[in-house]
Parts: sequence; C-alpha cells; structure tokens
Amino acid sequence: MSQAVFRELISDLMRRNWVELAAPAADIPRTALVAIPSITEISRGALLSGQLPTPTKGSEKTDFSSNDRLLEQVGNKPQLFLKGDLVEAGRMGLPGTVTQALANGRCNLVGVVVNAVDDSLGSSDQTSYSWALDKLGPLAELMRMASETGRVVILTSDHGHVLDEGSRLVRQPLAETGDRYRLAGGALSEGEMEFRGTRVRAAVGADSVVALASPRRRYQGKRRGYHGGVCPAELVVPCVVLRSSNTEVPKAWEDLPPYEPEWWSLRQEVLMPVNLLAEQPLPAHRRTGQKQAELFNPPVETPQGTSAWIEQLIASSTYQQQARAAVRGAPPVEQIKRFLALLDQRNGRIQRGHLAQQLAMPLIRVDGMIQNYRRLLNVDGYDVLAYDQSSETIVLNLELLKNQFEL
Repeated sequence: MSQAVFRELISDLMRRNWVELAAPAADIPRTALVAIPSITEISRGALLSGQLPTPTKGSEKTDFSSNDRLLEQVGNKPQLFLKGDLVEAGRMGLPGTVTQALANGRCNLVGVVVNAVDDSLGSSDQTSYSWALDKLGPLAELMRMASETGRVVILTSDHGHVLDEGSRLVRQPLAETGDRYRLAGGALSEGEMEFRGTRVRAAVGADSVVALASPRRRYQGKRRGYHGGVCPAELVVPCVVLRSSNTEVPKAWEDLPPYEPEWWSLRQEVLMPVNLLAEQPLPAHRRTGQKQAELFNPPVETPQGTSAWIEQLIASSTYQQQARAAVRGAPPVEQIKRFLALLDQRNGRIQRGHLAQQLAMPLIRVDGMIQNYRRLLNVDGYDVLAYDQSSETIVLNLELLKNQFEL
C-alpha cells in the first residue's frame, strides 16, 4: 500500500466516521520506513517478526504470535491471519475463525494481511483501480467488525510500490534480480544507486545491494507496478491508528483532525477569478528562485484580519436574537469569525475535510458544528449556509446572508 492508495482509503474511512488517533507528542503524518530492498519476502517478514534478519525457523504466524515484545505489550498471545485464511468455501464475508478472534475480548491483538493492492500489481492489464473500502471486501468486513467490537485499528503496510508509467528495462533479467533491485556488481547504470550497511546485510546477506531510484526503470518484464527500489512511493508507508465513532479514545491519546494536503483533492477551490485570455507568463526575474509550497506539512492558514461584513453580522440584532435562541448555545464569537473568514477567503465554499484540518478538529465533530452554524445563520429557513453532501462542500450565500441579517 503506497501513500497514494492510503490517501484514497483514509478519505473513505473518515467519511464512515473513522478517526485517526495519536499520542500528544506524535509527529503527523505518521509514517514508517521499510527495509531495503523493499520486497515482500524481506519487508513483510521484518514487519511481522519485528526484526532483521528475519527468523529462519518457523512461519510468519509463529514469528508474530511468539514475539516477546508483542507479548509484553498485549499480555496474551496475538493471532495472525494470512491471505489463505480469509477464504472459506461456500461463505461470503470473513471466515468464522477470523470473526471469532475479533469478537474474543481476551485476544488483545489480531493481525490480518490483506493482499489486494499487491495482487493488483501482478498483471499487465489496463484495469483502473479505485481504492475505496467497498472495493476491498476483506478490509471492509474487518473494519466493520472492529467497529462493532470496539477495537482500535493499526493500518500499515510492508512496502509501497511505483506504478508503471512508461518504464523501460535497464538490463536483461538475472537470477538474483528483483523488479527494481539487484545484488551489487559491475558499473551502475542510469537510475541505479548502491546501498550498504548493517540493515542491508541483515536483509540480503550481502555487503551491498543496488536499487533503482528512478520510478521509470525496471529489471523485469512489464507489469502494472513494481517494488524493490528506493523511491519514496516504495519506501515510505503509512502507519496510522484509527478508532470508529463507537470506540472510546484510549487514555493518553487524542483524536486528530483529518490530514489532507490541499493539492491531493481533485475538487480544487477557486480563490479568485482568473481571466485565462489575459494571462501572461511571469517575468524572468520572478520565474527563478521561487519557493515551492510544502507538500507534506502545509502551513495552517490564519485569516488575516476580518472582513467588515463579519463584524457587522456579529453586532446585528438578528444575529444576537439567533444566538440567544440557539438550542446548543451560540458558538464562541472567535470561532464563528474564523469559520466565516475561511469561507470568505474561498468565495463562500470550503470542503468538509479541509475545514476540519484548518480548525484542527476531528472530522466526526465537523458535522455537528455545521448543523449548529446552519441553525444560527439560516434565518426563517433560508439556506444562508448550505451543505452539499455529494461534494462534501459547505457553501455560504453571502448576498442572502446580508439580506437576512440586514447588513
């Protein structure tokens, strides 16, 4: 599971009232770094056994269930289910052994390997995949069971992948060559890098390994996707802790607002009208040395100043009357000002997830807040503040607001 697949999946999970958790001092977004080379035999073995080199005796199940560090943390024997355990002849959904383990309150840790993403990379077909929860049958059932039994979920991966986008073969396949790595020897080709160190020796049993750092290079035949190289899409994987709205927040942990870089969403919010016919290229002195926006740690936006109409709204007699009549009580003045200023910056439109991120608020609390604001602003049933469920967008009709509140 790459970060791109995870980003699709986590958006769907949050729409289903799953919330990310973190210890107060944790870094966000939370990630893990896989082994080099990032192939299943090494990375998954390291993930499930907790060590490099991976044990030579036993199986993945015994490595997981008898791990001393896990036993110390969870207090009893963990259980692990692999791909073959998720299929039961003549039965839809999860097999009985898996549901029994999840429902067993004495089993504090249940691990399940879902291979759907990896399986999709093995073909050379032209199928387009969407990674919503409904497309991942075992995971959808697992999350449902976790919600019903009040379990917290750790979602992670043994490695990511790069998709094929016009890649070319670097050299003829060798017996000791993976999709995107080979044992060291000979001169480096374009896109190759050599790695050495204790973790590399523990992983492959050799002093060094050569891996591809370019996403458009491969060693083996053409497929949909590959792993084994050292691109961030292969090496940096998500590692998040989630709870459903049915599960209490564990002690010393806290709910997190959704983390979604603005550039990820296909539904871009237009900040200002642009006359495309009048666009001119930037002068040469402005095209060079420009600082790019942060991709993974975008700054939290702070509205600069407050529009005059917001101050007039708060001071209006109609608003004061609506605030006194509010069933749950009117929100703090600074909170409503910040909310309206964010909308004002975006011509009256903001997506639900981005609003939660800007207000540093867990997504499951946003819906109640929007309903409260709508009761406050929608005078006489007019949709001053509307919510479009299909696009998950909050829309403010500013002209209608000014009429209703006589601004």
